[in-house]
Amino acid sequence: MAPDVYLAEAPSNIAFLKYWGKADAAAQWPANDSLSMTLRHARTQTRLQRSASGHHEIHFEGKRLAAQDPFAQKMLRHLTFLSEALEESQVPLHIDTHNTFPASCGIASSASGMAALTIGAVACWLEASSWEALTNKGISRAQLASWARRGSGSACRSLWGGFVVWEAAAGPASQRAYPLFPSAHWDLCDTLLLVSTAPKSVSSSQGHTTAWESPLFLPRLSGLPTRKRAMLEALADCNLAQLGPLLEQEALEMHSIMLSVVPPIVYLLPQTASWIVQIRRWRQEEGLEVYFTIDAGPNLHLICEPSTQPALLARLAQAGAQWLEDGIGEGPTLGMGRNKKWE
Repeated sequence: MAPDVYLAEAPSNIAFLKYWGKADAAAQWPANDSLSMTLRHARTQTRLQRSASGHHEIHFEGKRLAAQDPFAQKMLRHLTFLSEALEESQVPLHIDTHNTFPASCGIASSASGMAALTIGAVACWLEASSWEALTNKGISRAQLASWARRGSGSACRSLWGGFVVWEAAAGPASQRAYPLFPSAHWDLCDTLLLVSTAPKSVSSSQGHTTAWESPLFLPRLSGLPTRKRAMLEALADCNLAQLGPLLEQEALEMHSIMLSVVPPIVYLLPQTASWIVQIRRWRQEEGLEVYFTIDAGPNLHLICEPSTQPALLARLAQAGAQWLEDGIGEGPTLGMGRNKKWE
């Protein structure tokens, strides 16, 4: 009899207040709080079952990964951590995972990937086929978020839909992620403007380790509580005119940290800068209320309300851009099935 197949799907998220820099790298404890919006369509879909080979098998985008592959190594380390956290023997798993969006180019694929892996591996090992079954076995969503962050910090924010807070708190043990507003609170669109889908030359994990070397980092940390309060107020009021400038300021400030270390980390491309100028021109000269934010990569997330998106897409089409349409979404899903096709 074939082993049961567990299906875990987790969304990516776009940080409004960014996570960059760690107070404790080993514990994945962030240097500051962050805020994010869970995405609807950018998701990682992971299928897991107990492996008959006696060792973990990892397939990504239909290709089996060698054990020494860096992505496979990251997943294997996280599986070891999870088995130790569960105090369970590490039963080998057959894992088949893929994304609905380009990976490793600044669209938070590690967040969705590690969230899906965490949910799926725990469910498979504990033979829990639903959220209710996990709860009955003593595993809460908050616990899964805490474990997911050990694989990728921002993965903890992908355990919920809507707008999510990740608080650094006073130490690794007291940090926590939790939902702030559900997706129904404010229907925001996120158009992912694809400048480049090439893998980053410097991973986010590597980049985080350099943040404290920037002379701008401590001033950034001192100003973030004020920006967080302003963002929370804008989110509560659904006020894009207030939120938008904060998004842009925050994104550019994070990249200034990257650019001011030695050697500098340069994620932005000339086309990124050109699009920033164009977006601001559309807003100032044509009244198109669209704002950008950027994660650790060259691609832009264009944030607007649904009534504005058709005009934005028309302008992008005229300019020959490539993009993915997205928006605020729900959290992860968990289920079972043998023959489900990937979306």
